[in-house]
Amino acid sequence: TDDEYRALAAVQKQFNEKFPLVPMAGMGMVQRARLIDQPDLLEQLRTSLGDARYAEWQLAGDRPYQQLANHGPAIGVSREAARELANLINEAPAASMKIAENPALTREQKHAAILALGADIRAKVGAQVGADNVNRVVDGSMSFRQIESGSAVRVTPRGISVIPFGPVAPRPAAPPAPPRP
Repeated sequence: TDDEYRALAAVQKQFNEKFPLVPMAGMGMVQRARLIDQPDLLEQLRTSLGDARYAEWQLAGDRPYQQLANHGPAIGVSREAARELANLINEAPAASMKIAENPALTREQKHAAILALGADIRAKVGAQVGADNVNRVVDGSMSFRQIESGSAVRVTPRGISVIPFGPVAPRPAAPPAPPRP
């Protein structure tokens, strides 16, 4: 709505005035401060819009949802189904972290469980959109691709971090010591 747009613009303007974008190579102090305070900006947006509209606003910028919403009608996926499938993909990082943080699992079990999580989500999405369209939907999510490789993914307002659980290559043996004279 117009009121929501004005509220978003006011919050963004206030943030931009506090942390102007400064064109420079690398990340200067201003850009770092911008990233550090971004969660505050997002919380202000949530407060301005309310939880339900904030969730819709976030989803509108979500790549898997955009893919589903744009191509959904042509492949028989409703907007509600697109929302549910995008949420399924977007909840995968939290599910991968639950696996990663389970102290009862070995590294190999965590890897296998995260791979199974990725395969299960891919199968669920594929059942809705068809095998020909599943890649178009899930490949837009960098965090989901990491999960499919067996890595856990932590998502924060400051970005994502990947925790690999794949097989660890053995260290090469040290060369033999030269003979002593």
